[in-house]
Amino acid sequence: ACEAQTASGCEWKGARCGMKCGWYLSAGTCDARDGCEWDTSRMICVDKCGMYTMSTSCDAAANGRCAWKGSACGVRCAWYLAQAPCDQLGLVNGCAWDQGEQRCVKDPPDSPCLHKYSWGFVYDTTTTCKR
Repeated sequence: ACEAQTASGCEWKGARCGMKCGWYLSAGTCDARDGCEWDTSRMICVDKCGMYTMSTSCDAAANGRCAWKGSACGVRCAWYLAQAPCDQLGLVNGCAWDQGEQRCVKDPPDSPCLHKYSWGFVYDTTTTCKR
């Protein structure tokens, strides 16, 4: 059974037993597995946040990487360590790069950055996003 194999890197992924994402050491093998994705900031294989369907399991998942965002599980803004992944990948999670603090932050609805993004404009690196 899967429970007996957890010490060797197995866990339940939905209805089937599979290897824990952290056991995959390259982007190619990681991304090819259900429920896993390669984290380009930390260069490790992690659980996809979208596989969690309840807020409690989402918030407790993936070493703090995931957070419940309204009606779905997404990546925490603070997980993005550089501007490029924050601006590109974090956008779908409501994140924006704060130039003043040099970190990825949750963008509030009244932020000028969010309005620029929602209308498809390119991010203005001279603008500091509000938290």
